[in-house]
Amino acid sequence: MTFFVFQRAKSHEWTFCDPSKGKVMRLRKSGKKECRTLTMSGELTVRHAAKLKRALTGELKRADNLQLRFGDVEEADITLLQLLCAAHKSAREIGKGLTLYENGFPPVIWNTANSAGMFGNLRCPDSGSCMYAEEKAARKGGVTK
Repeated sequence: MTFFVFQRAKSHEWTFCDPSKGKVMRLRKSGKKECRTLTMSGELTVRHAAKLKRALTGELKRADNLQLRFGDVEEADITLLQLLCAAHKSAREIGKGLTLYENGFPPVIWNTANSAGMFGNLRCPDSGSCMYAEEKAARKGGVTK
């Protein structure tokens, strides 16, 4: 599998493209150490899991608080959900904040999480919190945006 990576000049924006599938994932990083934003869009699936993991762990190292923002997400799978859980747990363990941007999950991620049963009575065993439970409460029980 061959990937092409494009970076805009003087930017913190990367595009990962798999030409054989026509699938693209885009990451954009912004902000200062106190609060950084990682914007994810495109295909957020197992195909890009390693890159997503590196982006999440790298940004957690750089930021005191990391805000996740989702752009035009075309596809998402359980891999993304697991990476978000792991990042949330890691952030809590190292005393950093990890939150969803004010618009929360886009419908494609919401529907994937709902299908995977992520909106049940979940709580991280260590912290007593769960970003999926918080998102469900913010949406008052399941209305997709």
